[in-house]
Amino acid sequence: MKCQDYEYIEKNLALNVCQGGQCRPRVCPYRNIVTRFGECQPCPKWSRPDEQKRVCVPAYCPEVNQIKTEDGACTTCPIYYRPNNERTQCIQPACPDDMNYVRMENGACKKCQMYYRADPSKYNCVQDQCGPRQFLSAKGVCSAC
Repeated sequence: MKCQDYEYIEKNLALNVCQGGQCRPRVCPYRNIVTRFGECQPCPKWSRPDEQKRVCVPAYCPEVNQIKTEDGACTTCPIYYRPNNERTQCIQPACPDDMNYVRMENGACKKCQMYYRADPSKYNCVQDQCGPRQFLSAKGVCSAC
């Protein structure tokens, strides 16, 4: 008996006979596709089965702050991180080691506007409150007159 593509012959094991049987659609484990010959085949890393579970498709993550996982799914990078160029890891790129740069929620670096500086956490731009006989510099720091 010949089955259609993507099916296999289910033998009647209860009677211990190898001939005959019925053609059945193959149900494969997670992250596997059914080959034309009714066999299960795992998808390679960074891919997943299509909806019919017949072809492995590369992972595609539509959101800007998402990365692909080895099992072909998408996951969002934590706050202050962003995807690397391959979109396979969340990274925290180095900002210039300058008191005028802060890290934004999407992991990018941003220069503070004039008269502001980064707070100690390097996540917020703040403005010093100058005392008497002090002036605020363009870098956001109080200096003596």
